[in-house]
Amino acid sequence: MSKLFAIALLICSAIVNANTVIDITYYISDKSSSPIQIPSENSGIVTDVLKQLVLPNVNLEYKTLPFKRMILMLEKSKTPWITYGSVQWPDSRSHSLSATPLMTVQHVLMTTSEVPYNSIDDILDKGLVLIRGFNYPGLINYINKKPENVYYVKTHEAAIEMVLKNRVAAFVEMKSRLIYHLNKLTINRESIAFHNFSSIIPDYDVNLSFSKDFPKVYRSSIERQLYELKKTGRLEAILQKYK
Repeated sequence: MSKLFAIALLICSAIVNANTVIDITYYISDKSSSPIQIPSENSGIVTDVLKQLVLPNVNLEYKTLPFKRMILMLEKSKTPWITYGSVQWPDSRSHSLSATPLMTVQHVLMTTSEVPYNSIDDILDKGLVLIRGFNYPGLINYINKKPENVYYVKTHEAAIEMVLKNRVAAFVEMKSRLIYHLNKLTINRESIAFHNFSSIIPDYDVNLSFSKDFPKVYRSSIERQLYELKKTGRLEAILQKYK
């Protein structure tokens, strides 16, 4: 047992001895967040990480909401909450992030194998599909150039279908999330192409996100345990599960 993990257990023991139960809400975005969260299977990267944590005397309430409503609830919540977030996202999930990232995400542009990718402007001329409500740091200025050629849908299935049926030229998404949905839909990978999109949306970290009033003793315990998960390779094992 490492020293850090032992410290985490000591903190947890102190919490247990305090014998005070605290309510913490774990917010989950329905449907569109897979594999980061998969509410229908009570799994996903973030959910699996939280299941690894020792949280004595915590009543962790799972609350699944549509994405936009979830963001509103984070702002209005009267109880401490935890979810996932990034410094790149302009909402409540960017304010109080874990010191240890859960993962680093890369965005790609998905087209059919026949469609070349020379520039984002060429793609915008032919049509681009995005997931409604998601944040696309770095892409907004391009979207504002030709908003009439940008289409928004609720699900990854709908976005992928629009590309495959040539209704639009491309779909922008996190590579890991896109691969997950393509595998679920058993799409022939030879029929599509991934184009590196890091020049427009640079790679960035996704972390655990805490409410501003999250109890410090629990936050410290979670931070130490998350660091331990990364150090021992257990975090990477969770990530590999969804690749």
